Amino acid sequence: IAYNRRFHIAIAASCGSARLARSAVEVIEQFDRFTYMSLTTVPRREGLQRFVDEHTAIIDAIGRRDKRQAQALVLAQVASSRKRTLAAIANPAIVP
Repeated sequence: IAYNRRFHIAIAASCGSARLARSAVEVIEQFDRFTYMSLTTVPRREGLQRFVDEHTAIIDAIGRRDKRQAQALVLAQVASSRKRTLAAIANPAIVP
């Protein structure tokens, strides 16, 4: 979760607007709970590597200044995260 937070904060910090970056960081920090919850639906080793791969692809697109590819990758990651989070909410782990 800390890795995910650092990744998204680094992206926000590079946006060129201090005001927008601060706002994004506030939202990113609030989403830690949802990130944790969404990870409960993913097999640990497979899931963590998938997130690293997704982040690497986003970094590569940004590095190439390929705005369309970076945007498509971010939108796909958001959709995937949303789906995982909603699945975790719909099927919460029950601890006796």
